[in-house]
Amino acid sequence: MALSETIAKQKNTGEINQVIGDLMYVKGQKFLTVSRLVVANTNPSINLQVIKVFKDIVVTRALEFDSNSLSPNDRVLNNTGQVTLRDKGSHT
Repeated sequence: MALSETIAKQKNTGEINQVIGDLMYVKGQKFLTVSRLVVANTNPSINLQVIKVFKDIVVTRALEFDSNSLSPNDRVLNNTGQVTLRDKGSHT
């Protein structure tokens, strides 16, 4: 399934409010702590990890990215192929 189709089907989307270094502040949706997210329409995909959830904003950390390629209002959605921290540890 193409990323654009995935975006259209996802109900849990947010958007980047602010970028500071490797931290992205996401508004518009509540995601669970340690969720993996992906920034829509980036090539290659930019993956984010939720590190803190507040009432009106979610703080995420970019796992690998070029900071110049992200900007406020970029759409963010759940990474449907996400690996949880527990799953990651079981592969070693």
